[in-house]
Amino acid sequence: MSRIRTFVAVELSPDVIGRCKDAIKRMNKVASDVRWVDPKSIHLTLKFLGDVQDREIHEVCKAVAAATKEFDGFDFACGGIGAFPSLAKPRTIWLGIREGSEQLALLTDRIEEELHGIGYPKERRRFSPHITIGKVREGGLPDEAFLATLESLAEFDGGESDASEVTVFSSELLREGPLYTVLSHAPLKEAWRKKQEEPDEEEDEEDEEVAPSDKVKIDWSSFDEIDEDDDEDEEGDEDAEEEEGK
Repeated sequence: MSRIRTFVAVELSPDVIGRCKDAIKRMNKVASDVRWVDPKSIHLTLKFLGDVQDREIHEVCKAVAAATKEFDGFDFACGGIGAFPSLAKPRTIWLGIREGSEQLALLTDRIEEELHGIGYPKERRRFSPHITIGKVREGGLPDEAFLATLESLAEFDGGESDASEVTVFSSELLREGPLYTVLSHAPLKEAWRKKQEEPDEEEDEEDEEVAPSDKVKIDWSSFDEIDEDDDEDEEGDEDAEEEEGK
């Protein structure tokens, strides 16, 4: 019986992804000890489930869909570059959420409730929405120039995105970096209702929700200034670092 490393996330708009790329480029000019997330793989994690038995994936996807279908879609605004556990001693570099944090937290609570109903424990800590864009390498010591650049981006405008659906991903660690696979798309209220009005496509979409679809493999060739050595799963060790920032 195999296990699948699984997490639940909101995918981001091209606007937010583009601005993340701009911020990374600015910081990368003065950073030598940071592993940046490839812009094409950046997302907003709502829930990290860890290793899930493959036979349970269908129920996990159903639970997430049940949580989202009566939750109204919304927009959120991103902004401000920060770090866990602190700007003075950064380990995880992130883009913050300026507007929409409350809705993201409520959506996460709804998902937590549904997943708890099928046996997954709730998070003990308060949900703090953020978008991870980089990690300082173990033993790395960011210099003053990098810390100054990090502080200068405190008011960085990260653009806007919408939450019209939630995605369940699997994460597989490969030598060249993590490989994310879409396991299901769970539309929020209005998108869900629109889907129900399209009976000809309904069956195909339902199949997609419980079966792995296109793999999103990291392609570093378009962003060759960024270090390619990524031997950790970003989703897995984010928990401990977030805890330090509380």
